[in-house]
Amino acid sequence: MRQRCWWRTLAFSASFALTGSITAAQAQVPYGEAYAEPAPVSAEENSAEFRAILARLDAQERELNSLRSLVNQGTPAREASLAADGVVADNAEGACKKVDITTKPEFSVFGRLYFDHIMFEDHPGLVGIIDRQNETGFNTARLGAKGTVYENVIGQVEVEFEGTEVDFKDVYIEALNAPIVGSVKAGHFKEPFSLEELTSSRFITFMNRSSINGIVPGRNFGVMAANDIRENDNWSWFAGAFRSESDDSPTGRASQIGDEGDWCFTGRVAGLLYYDEPSDGRYLVHVGGAFSHRQDSSVVSLSQRNELGSQGGYLNSTFTGDRDWNLYGAEAAIVWGPGSLQAEYIDADTGNGIVNGGYVEATYFLTGENRAYKKSSKAFDRVKPLEDFFRVSTANGVCMGRGAWQLKTRYSWIDNNAGAAGNRGFYDGLSAGANWYWNPYTRMMFDWVHEDVDLLAGGGGTNDNFGVRWQFDF
Repeated sequence: MRQRCWWRTLAFSASFALTGSITAAQAQVPYGEAYAEPAPVSAEENSAEFRAILARLDAQERELNSLRSLVNQGTPAREASLAADGVVADNAEGACKKVDITTKPEFSVFGRLYFDHIMFEDHPGLVGIIDRQNETGFNTARLGAKGTVYENVIGQVEVEFEGTEVDFKDVYIEALNAPIVGSVKAGHFKEPFSLEELTSSRFITFMNRSSINGIVPGRNFGVMAANDIRENDNWSWFAGAFRSESDDSPTGRASQIGDEGDWCFTGRVAGLLYYDEPSDGRYLVHVGGAFSHRQDSSVVSLSQRNELGSQGGYLNSTFTGDRDWNLYGAEAAIVWGPGSLQAEYIDADTGNGIVNGGYVEATYFLTGENRAYKKSSKAFDRVKPLEDFFRVSTANGVCMGRGAWQLKTRYSWIDNNAGAAGNRGFYDGLSAGANWYWNPYTRMMFDWVHEDVDLLAGGGGTNDNFGVRWQFDF
């Protein structure tokens, strides 16, 4: 064993020596010189070269920091130049990137259709006020277009077809991201009053809004500003000036003409005491309040709204001799998973008498969905079923989706006893039913309404009414 290792060592040494000799010969350099050590460098030369390297690194670092500061922070002149090229800062750190800027109108078409069948029961003691007839047909048919006019300017035109009549609905131009005020809207649109009124009819729980909604202002000509409070989108304010009782008929030029001074000033503050961000608002608590100072002609008329159908309600009252009056509103809502509660109280103080009322409604999704909420308007939004309704045949048989099922109930009232004239009295209604959401854009609604009317002049009666609606929008 030792002998075998000795021969291996000898062979390895000879091979190493031969390789070194061949390399030195090829370079025509003597073997010793080929492996000579480099000439020594003085300490002073090493120190000078090291300082030069440090100086170059320091200069490069200063240049890099300057470029980083220019990119992240920007300068007014540079930002203006970048904006002209379509480059804008689009995040909190101020980093810039190329984005597309809208420089021409871009609009999309939308619409809605409600087909109703409603059956009324008329108590003999109430037929003398209004004899309501059963209804079958289109409660609502609308078409419109909405889009961006130029970057931060949007516009909308929406019309409704009612028999031989065509009415303007939301027709306005709006500037976004205005200094201090946030957004400014001008045209024909809803005054900022009432959670129920500001929630689109596409998304309200019942076929009609509650009885007290009859004294709530709707769409009028005006100008309105709105913004979040302290850059927190959980709270918002809305304020505007409007012409009361505006004419919305295009055949009448859709304009308000007159010197009566019938201006009104309406404002609303609403927000969220609690909002569960991880679930996108599946759990929330909403509160709000609104005020409107109104100037009308010498007669103010306040009416109860019918909770089913397009025909009028039983109660109304008129007030004379006072053109200035005030509206007050308080609103609250809780969404807690599939269940929700919503309530409002509204008071109209004419100076010569008060009309007030409100409602409380409760809903529950049997299929687990929740009511959706829109922070920008502080109102409710589109429900999206967890599973759409469908029925298709497959190789494995028929497959079906159930859609979303929602149970609902509401109690509403209006005290309309005040006033100089009219069918004055007290109304309360109890409603119940269900909504079946086929998909986010289609639903069926089933409403039953029990009415109890007490007339100030004596008499009254109760009715039980039923309605069904097929609804879609796009």
